[in-house]
Amino acid sequence: MGRADEAASVMANGVALARELSHPFSLAMALIHASALHLERGAAFAGRDHGMEALAIAREQSFSLLSSWASCYAGASRVALGELREGLAMIRDGVAGARATGSQMFHSHILALLAKALAATGARDEAARTIDEALQSSAETGEAFCLPELHRLKRELNRCITGAPHR
Repeated sequence: MGRADEAASVMANGVALARELSHPFSLAMALIHASALHLERGAAFAGRDHGMEALAIAREQSFSLLSSWASCYAGASRVALGELREGLAMIRDGVAGARATGSQMFHSHILALLAKALAATGARDEAARTIDEALQSSAETGEAFCLPELHRLKRELNRCITGAPHR
């Protein structure tokens, strides 16, 4: 959907600019967004690498919220690469860390990442509860960019749990 290759090129330019600026916060943010973009376009290795680099910078600089987000995206990329246990643990840590900051920004999205990872590990009931929490968070905050994905995931999980046929 969209122009994924063009988005990746623009993102690479953004990461390069952030590196030139030698501004750790900007670089960590650019790398987090690059990780998210690569994850969504199915480039899990790049997503993992950008996420892990962002995580290292965020930890070094004590950027708590950025560290949490980076952990979620790097973890989701690891899940996509088949590293289920390690990736799920990173996402759980990231969600917990983001909650500890009190921030609600991207909360519904990182919960969607957690739900996907839970489903991948077979924890479908917990994944369904996590999707419900994400939908509630979205309703409370107005953060709606991931609503279509949340509804798709909910429908898919309900089908898996109930055995209902795909329509």
